[in-house]
Amino acid sequence: MRALESRLRGRGTESEDAIVTRLENAQKEIDAKDEKGLFDCVIVNDDLETAYGQLKEVLSEDMKAAAESQK
Repeated sequence: MRALESRLRGRGTESEDAIVTRLENAQKEIDAKDEKGLFDCVIVNDDLETAYGQLKEVLSEDMKAAAESQK
């Protein structure tokens, strides 16, 4: 959360209220990450290359499943 807050404040593009709202929403999403059925997967973007690789893998699997379901 500190990294997100630092990035948001560093941009200087959002009001204090907007930053607080975004941080609250992010915390709610983090708290809900293990709630059954809410998210199909969780990708933590703490390393860009790793997160990107995980995203590509998830999307590839979903595209294969969608193609199979259309047969």
